[in-house]
Formats: sequence, structure tokens, C-alpha cells
Amino acid sequence: IEYTFVVENTGNVTLTDIVLDDPELNITGGPIPSLAPGESDSSTFSATYTVTQEDVDNGEHVSPPSSGEGTAPDGSKYETESHDGSGNSGDPTVIPVEKRAALAITKTGEWLDANGNGMADVGEVIEYTFVVQNTGNVALTNVSPVDSGPVFGGKTGAGTLSAFSPGPVA
Repeated sequence: IEYTFVVENTGNVTLTDIVLDDPELNITGGPIPSLAPGESDSSTFSATYTVTQEDVDNGEHVSPPSSGEGTAPDGSKYETESHDGSGNSGDPTVIPVEKRAALAITKTGEWLDANGNGMADVGEVIEYTFVVQNTGNVALTNVSPVDSGPVFGGKTGAGTLSAFSPGPVA
């Protein structure tokens, strides 16, 4: 996630040496040397954040407010917290993260030639293997193969994965 910061002087005096800080992000840029009343700066500060699996599973990343500080002409410090565009100082910034659940199931069968005659005979067994892969981007729970054919008779398979992370088959 690329963050940009718009710093606006909403007061009635010029502020100098304006810096930003964030409890989560490593903000680059700044300080802004001077910002007159009514002026804004949208190019000095930026930050990036690497999305985590928790963010994807939640469908969003919630970033706590950043803080800013500037110096007034009389030497006093002015501090404030960021907002997310709503105008309410201290609001977190919420970035939606697309959630996409998906599974891929590969079913293979191997005929076991019990008598070694090279032909399928009544009563011989076909052994089925299921490879289940989480091809989405969210962790899944309680994943079980279901087969409508004779393997499970339309019922759930023998095993259930209680926690199933996205990614390649191990």
C-alpha cells in the first residue's frame, strides 16, 4: 500500500519545520520548511506498507492515525493527528483489501491389479488420492473433500483441514 500525505495549514499563522510521525509506517520526506495559512503540501511525505495475511483475511488494513508537528512564529509547537478524509482528527485510515477464497482439487485414481493379470477384475480396488490446494488469498477453515460418486457416496471425505493457508501444495 502506498500512502501519500496531504499536509494543510488550517490555522492563521505560518508554520515551519513541519514533520510527520506514524506508529506503524516508516514515513519518508520532510520536514516542510514553511507552510502559510491555507497552503497545502501533497508531495513531501510518503510511506509504504506491506500487506499481511491478517489484512487479507480481514478484508482491510486499518492504519492508526499519523501525527504532525510544526512550529508557530512565537516558537510554540503545534501538534495534530491525521484524518482519513472525513475531517475527524484521529480517525484511522482503512484500506480495503480484496478477499478471494478459492480451492483447487485434483482427484487421481490408481487401479491396484491385485492378481497381476494386467486386466481390471471385479472386486479389485481403485485407490483415489485427493490433492486440495488453497488457490485463493485468504486462509480457509474446515476444508473437506466431497465426492458425489462412489468414493464417498456424496459425503465428506475422511479428513478435514481445520486451518488451510493460501499457497502451493507442500
